[in-house]
Amino acid sequence: MGFADAPRAVESYFAARWDKSVPVAWENAPFDPPETGPWIALSLAGGASRRAGIGPAAPVRHEGEIVIDCHVPVGRGAGPALALADRAVAVFAGAAPGGLVLGAPRLAAAPGGPRAATHFRVRAAIPFRRDEPA
Repeated sequence: MGFADAPRAVESYFAARWDKSVPVAWENAPFDPPETGPWIALSLAGGASRRAGIGPAAPVRHEGEIVIDCHVPVGRGAGPALALADRAVAVFAGAAPGGLVLGAPRLAAAPGGPRAATHFRVRAAIPFRRDEPA
């Protein structure tokens, strides 16, 4: 699996299982966020790459995160955004899209955002790793 394969695997896995009532902003794709309703943005963030062992046959391990930004209208508290994050993260429970090994999800700081005046945002991140043969 190469660098281009991981996002494709994650996006297709998520798209096939996500509730279509909440729109998704896909990375580098046209998207017009709703003015008054919830929406999410899904992307992958790269991390470290290193040998996962000793010797020339050791695989190369690539690490990163699936990042899910959950946006809900302001003025309703954090609860709806956290519930949306729970729903989005649950899609990946027990999954290995494209052979990725997924870790435990966490919440990350996410101040601002593209619609900060109208939407509150929380960010869920799921660490992943993938190994490639040497």
